[in-house]
Amino acid sequence: MFVTCCRCTEGADGGTEACADDEVLPISAVLTAAGMAKSSTGAEAAKSDETRVADSSKKLHACARSLRSRIDKDKQEVWKKTAAEFEVQKMIWQSLSMKGGEKLKGIAAMIESKVEYAIASHTKDLDSAIEALDTCLEKNKGHDLLSAAMSEAIEEIKNCPKTLAMQELASLLDSAAEELASGTKSRSATDVDDPLKRSDLQGGKLETAIRGAWSVLVIRDDPVAQEKRLFVVSPNGQQQCAGEYVMLPETANGQPVWEQKAGFFWLYSGTNGMWIIGAKDAKDKNFKCSHGLIFCRTLHHGVSPDQVDGVWERLHEDSFLEDSSIVVSSKIRPSQSLLVVTPNGQQRCAGNYVLTDAVAHGLPVWQHQSGKSYVYCGTNGSWIIGGSDAKELGFNCSKGVIYSKCAAGGVMPDKIGGLWLRLSDSKFVEDSDLVVTIKPQRLYVQTPYGQHRCAGEYVPLSDRTANGYPIWEHTAGSRCWLYSGNNGMWIIGGNDAAAKNFACTRGVIYCQRVHDGRTPEKMVGNWMRLDGEKFREDAAIVVSTDPPSLHVLCPRGQQRPSQGWGLDI
Repeated sequence: MFVTCCRCTEGADGGTEACADDEVLPISAVLTAAGMAKSSTGAEAAKSDETRVADSSKKLHACARSLRSRIDKDKQEVWKKTAAEFEVQKMIWQSLSMKGGEKLKGIAAMIESKVEYAIASHTKDLDSAIEALDTCLEKNKGHDLLSAAMSEAIEEIKNCPKTLAMQELASLLDSAAEELASGTKSRSATDVDDPLKRSDLQGGKLETAIRGAWSVLVIRDDPVAQEKRLFVVSPNGQQQCAGEYVMLPETANGQPVWEQKAGFFWLYSGTNGMWIIGAKDAKDKNFKCSHGLIFCRTLHHGVSPDQVDGVWERLHEDSFLEDSSIVVSSKIRPSQSLLVVTPNGQQRCAGNYVLTDAVAHGLPVWQHQSGKSYVYCGTNGSWIIGGSDAKELGFNCSKGVIYSKCAAGGVMPDKIGGLWLRLSDSKFVEDSDLVVTIKPQRLYVQTPYGQHRCAGEYVPLSDRTANGYPIWEHTAGSRCWLYSGNNGMWIIGGNDAAAKNFACTRGVIYCQRVHDGRTPEKMVGNWMRLDGEKFREDAAIVVSTDPPSLHVLCPRGQQRPSQGWGLDI
């Protein structure tokens, strides 16, 4: 039976219940208590325009430098990938023994020398290296000497739209910085949207830095700059203010107002010119005030909350604290599916959950594949796994059998820190084996130069995790598993790791970078392989979600299968 779980207060400020009557403090009063002037404009509570302009100009230049550094790193990765693919290509040529005659051998030798030249010279003479690769592709026409993977690697070097877009964005930022330094403010907030999208930077720290610095350039009161939906994350306090906010048709103090979806809070521009998240008392005053629980001290000058520069602050007891973990964004990417693993109890809640259209207290709701249980954010601010009784109440409750110890605060269930608790004999107990994570995909491992038994298909286990992350098992029965070691690295190990319940770092292949929550196929950098008694870096090891393909060369005949598909052997 589903019961109401206890109210979660760990990691939350006092009074985290999502109630319209929450006590709030006028921000002006707090500023006064801190020695600030009672200015209705709040001008003395923010940086001077001159300082902000100078800072933003420097930040734009710094972002441009970061982009160019990233471009160099991406180029190195692409060339490293091509070099690894070339080693595989040479193995293919050797295995075929080049039975296509002297002419074909000559073409293959020319292609090989051109690729070797390109790999060796690209850092000093990129144009000549690209020209050599063009020659390779031209000579390969009609002969199919290059595998599809090798051809794709060459094309990736030649046609690198992300790199070109990042170069254009870096130039745009430098130009904007010079423009800003000269005192010109003529840009729209959307001028940077397309370059950011083409550079594939959405949602990262660099995008946040670019938009923050760019906001100073924006023509004020630009209506296009305002997003219709905003998402608030506040994991360390005032978690009830987190979630999705939808723009209302009304305005307050000349600026848009956003209302928390299925919640009790509003994001508005106060009379002091700052963005504020307030409750019912602010709404009752038609927002002609500066009352709230969270605010950004920087005067926004018409820049939307997701683009304003500065750290947000939240109410804690009787004063405001700066909290860099508070984020207001126009984008949120909840996982389409979640995997719940609960081996010690409430096993009926285990399994896959799919994202629904429902929202509870501004946050998404997931439904179990059986349709009988849900992951939602309750009125206590925690993530809860509850049943049909919670759904019947529109999730405006805290009913369930499993809940997160930490309040959600806008952080998704698969990323929430701390333990989960489950109902056991009429009371809730902490369970370190209970995990909510993303539903992982099948993975395919290629390791052509050694540890061949580890190659092949791996499927995620639905009932086990290792150190809080999924485990993949080899499908060929070779007793291999891909797991997260207790050092935070992805490892391929065998029976000895399984015997330790994967609470170890045992294995024969591992990625030398700490994954920080990224799945194995998204790791950047080479993997290490055990060779004899020591590990060696192996650029040919690949972990991906796509099964490997086999490229067959048959230059002298049977380029197409016969009607009968061969003879008896």
